[in-house]
Amino acid sequence: MEFIYKSNYPVITLEQKKLVPVKNFWSEQRPVLPQEVGVGSVCNHYLLEDKLYLEDRAYFVFADFEAGTKIQVVKTGYSLAVITLSDKGYLGERKDTSGPQIQEVLPKVVKIAWSQRYVIADDPLCLRHLLARLIYFLGVDLIITTGGTGVYERDITPEITLQFLEKRLPGFEQAMLIKSLAKTPHAVISRAVCGLAQKTLLINLPGSLKAVCENLEAILPALNHCLAKIHGDPTDCA
Repeated sequence: MEFIYKSNYPVITLEQKKLVPVKNFWSEQRPVLPQEVGVGSVCNHYLLEDKLYLEDRAYFVFADFEAGTKIQVVKTGYSLAVITLSDKGYLGERKDTSGPQIQEVLPKVVKIAWSQRYVIADDPLCLRHLLARLIYFLGVDLIITTGGTGVYERDITPEITLQFLEKRLPGFEQAMLIKSLAKTPHAVISRAVCGLAQKTLLINLPGSLKAVCENLEAILPALNHCLAKIHGDPTDCA
């Protein structure tokens, strides 16, 4: 993509970050919308790290930024958000090991340009708000949750995830279940779901570190291909 840059509004420096007004970016005869450029995109060699609103004005957030008359926007990799759902983890009573493991494993298989990890309580409202921000505002390519997929009364991850999914990926779900059943009969109680919300791929994983590794092993061989197809790869599926 290529945009025209107009210095209509001042760039703000805040906590060593450059906040660039989205309305300074123009596509033909209209200003660019915040959701048109996802985090992890590179704008004239500057990585888009975040987006936010200040006083009802949307800003793109960069570590550094110098404007030119034209802005070339390219993707050099995918954006990844990892969400750990754990009441004890959120309260600091349990160390999160599953989230960091996902962040460590994924870049070995998928080219990641932007990665962020969140630890939240098993709260449906909190997860719903976070998913909405990641999907519809930040435009994250891949969201992986860990935890909340069982039958405990506080396990709500699949229910909230399903509210966003437009297409299910039963093959992903079945591959993970088959892999887990080879290890333990308790895998039958997993309710993890996978699918697409706009151009975001959402994957639910169990909470335990062991189960996370097993489930990832089942789907990683197809992950690059899936992401490429989501983003318009026209090549034939082999």
